Amino acid sequence: MPHQVTRRYLRIHLLFDCFGAALAKLHRAEFVTGDSEFRALERELKIAWLNEPR
Repeated sequence: MPHQVTRRYLRIHLLFDCFGAALAKLHRAEFVTGDSEFRALERELKIAWLNEPR
């Protein structure tokens, strides 16, 4: 059961991050994140890094 909760949390977290990135792009706003997976989007939207990705 704990693994199911963790997987569900991670999926919801990723969904919210993607939603936030889409809204930032739509409104030409800065997207604030610490998730290095969003580095691929740096050419498409401005990203403010909470902690510089490694």
